[in-house]
Amino acid sequence: MLLLRLLLFLLLHRALTCCADCCFGLWFVFELAICCCCCCCCCCSGLIAKHLHVTFQTRPVAFVRCSGGAAGEAAAAAVCLAPCSSSSSLRRSWAVSAAAVAAELQRQQQDTVSLKFCLEWFAAASEQQKQQLCGAADAPPPAAAAAAADLQNERKALQAAVLLQLLDAAGLFSESGGSTVFGSALASVPFEFQEAMFICLELLRLGFLSGDPLESLPGRPFPPGVQTALMQPYPSEAAAAAAAAGGAAAAAAAAGGGAAAAAGARDVQRAGLLLQRVASLLPLQLRQQQPWLAAVCMDLLGFNCLVNLIRNAFQELTQTALVSMLLQSPHLAKVLPRPGDAAFGSFLPSFAASGCSLGLVFRFLLHYGGPPGLAAFEGAVAAAFPAAAAPLQDLCAAAALWGHLREAIRGLSLAVDVAELWTEVQQADALLQQQLQHTGLCTHKAYTHRRP
Repeated sequence: MLLLRLLLFLLLHRALTCCADCCFGLWFVFELAICCCCCCCCCCSGLIAKHLHVTFQTRPVAFVRCSGGAAGEAAAAAVCLAPCSSSSSLRRSWAVSAAAVAAELQRQQQDTVSLKFCLEWFAAASEQQKQQLCGAADAPPPAAAAAAADLQNERKALQAAVLLQLLDAAGLFSESGGSTVFGSALASVPFEFQEAMFICLELLRLGFLSGDPLESLPGRPFPPGVQTALMQPYPSEAAAAAAAAGGAAAAAAAAGGGAAAAAGARDVQRAGLLLQRVASLLPLQLRQQQPWLAAVCMDLLGFNCLVNLIRNAFQELTQTALVSMLLQSPHLAKVLPRPGDAAFGSFLPSFAASGCSLGLVFRFLLHYGGPPGLAAFEGAVAAAFPAAAAPLQDLCAAAALWGHLREAIRGLSLAVDVAELWTEVQQADALLQQQLQHTGLCTHKAYTHRRP
């Protein structure tokens, strides 16, 4: 019990101080993302504080916000946020029984509890079932809970309750009790891409999912020799430019064709950068004790910093949802998996950092103009990235993730205004499909069985 109290204290302290950690780290690049993470951390504080004394619920959250001056001098000022409002995602107390989880697992013909499972459960539940799930029923006493079901069923019930609280706090359930369009999009994704798609949808919701290259701040240019996005022509770009300029018969027409070619080149570069960013959300398998000898893209590094902010926020939200459940029902601490158990690593989403290595390998795929065929491409990518353990399998996974994101955005376009992004996605997909055909990756078994 002392260890549990220490864990609760540490997680509460981490949730209250995460705002300062985020704001102190990357204020010079992603101030808007930091503000979003601060709001998420305030939500975490509210999830825990609702089980504590009323003074914790009305106490403002203070953190240090750093800003850079003209001469690069850092100035710190204390900022206080008002207590988090009692929104529907904080008022709802998820009460999930082991019997209800077992029945739903049987209905969906599933063996494990996941984000997809919880989304489909909530979407198919009747109004009475939803009221039972997010009702304020008191938890049974420890003796009754132990007699109601075995350890595995109780563990799955706790897992489902935490995931439902996570999805609710992340805004994937509406205040009226229905699923949002983002929740429906996430429910259509296979299990292996759920966490990556979770991040994609959050980036889309915040307006960060695009192919716009990162730019330096006014008066603070990048060091000499640093290329932000490693721009170079794509295989189809030169042909498109020649076609746009080749139809000009006069000087004015030629100038217009050159302008059209430049605009088309920018669109292709943005589409390629969007593909690389989506691919970087998945990890690249690396060989042990093998140094990274390939190029490094500053844009992907900056985008990875932004993604890590969002990953950390969701990690905080997941851990806080678990602590909130344990504060409500302390006897459930005994059903948590212990280190060394088979279910320890997959009990809850980890939102682990993936780095940006796969985005660099995906960039090589998009720029590849060598001999066609899978064998030739496999040799070329192995020579370019000797540290990659299984580059073809990882590229196939990234291409499949892009396919599921494309279908999710297609569905979102029917409900929300994403016309500009959908146009960019279509152009990026055309570029990717051309390269998949050229390299032969479209015939690789790691891609064919994942293709949406």
